[in-house]
Amino acid sequence: MTKKGIKKLKIRRLKIINFKAIDFIEIEFPKPIIKNEPDVFVMGSINGLGKTSILEACTLLVLAITGGIKLRNRGPFEFPINFFDLLIRSGSDKAVIEADVEINNKVQLVSLTLHTNGKIDIDHPNAVSANKDGNVEMYDYFIHTLAGYSNEPLLFSYFMYFHSYRKVQEGRIPLGMIVDREERDEHIPRLRPFYRKPLKSIFKGEVLKAFIGGANLVETLDPKDSSAVLIKLNNLLKNYAKGTIEKLTADADSTVDFRVTPVNGGKSFAFDGLSSGQKEIISTLFLIWHYTQNSSAVVLIDEPELHLNHEWHRNFIGQLNIMAPNNQYIIATHSEDIADSVDKNRRIILRHS
Repeated sequence: MTKKGIKKLKIRRLKIINFKAIDFIEIEFPKPIIKNEPDVFVMGSINGLGKTSILEACTLLVLAITGGIKLRNRGPFEFPINFFDLLIRSGSDKAVIEADVEINNKVQLVSLTLHTNGKIDIDHPNAVSANKDGNVEMYDYFIHTLAGYSNEPLLFSYFMYFHSYRKVQEGRIPLGMIVDREERDEHIPRLRPFYRKPLKSIFKGEVLKAFIGGANLVETLDPKDSSAVLIKLNNLLKNYAKGTIEKLTADADSTVDFRVTPVNGGKSFAFDGLSSGQKEIISTLFLIWHYTQNSSAVVLIDEPELHLNHEWHRNFIGQLNIMAPNNQYIIATHSEDIADSVDKNRRIILRHS
């Protein structure tokens, strides 16, 4: 299954054995029963019981589906961490991740087994039919994330992972960010992911493309699409920061910065001047909407409450359903407000067995 062939992806059942700190867990992610019911599942627990490990297991499973042959071919010796020691529970010789996955409305059983000797077994009918590049981009981004080398979320039209140490990178961005991510990556050496150039802010890159495209200055950027993106972005800015992005500032090194203009008047200021909570909720909601406008994705969010005030905790899931209602959301949280915002059959509290 190529990543370009996926228009709808959902995970309906997940079983994990000896993966990181988890010895065994099996979870059902129920389908919505009534029209317009959010497809959301919330996990809560004290620290150390495996909420993040569950999200990482989901990520590896999607890798197995969309680029299985490439996952098999990339061993533990390419990275400055022992990949398999990190993922396989101490004292075990293998870790197993199994799931019922809905791909383009067809439910399939998928399993992934990691062995301490470096062997990877994938049981999925389409695992070896990945496209030419497999899912090298997603695989490398995930390894960056797993090792803490990247604060960027993992973003694809069918799958997204917002890890707990995500952050909108501060500073100016190069004008070259108006080029599509796939084209930019062609110019990044693929020797080893940890020796690549640092990843630039994906959020700021998408905003820059919309800003330049809306001005109809670049032939390959549709001004109508770009204008719609800017409207959505500025609606979020008005709601959470009482401002809009109207101007850019440029530097001699061909980098640019965004200026936020207060809606009630006043001097503009840099986007980086917003609070961490404002940048977090604006960027997260915007990227989810932007990347899944024409698809139905699995969206994993680890600790969405980071930097947010309690008022935003209470309506976060409601905002997700307004912005992008066709996605499946699997959320790990410490926030009681977020957990209480979904029905009891759509949340679980992890406890020691």
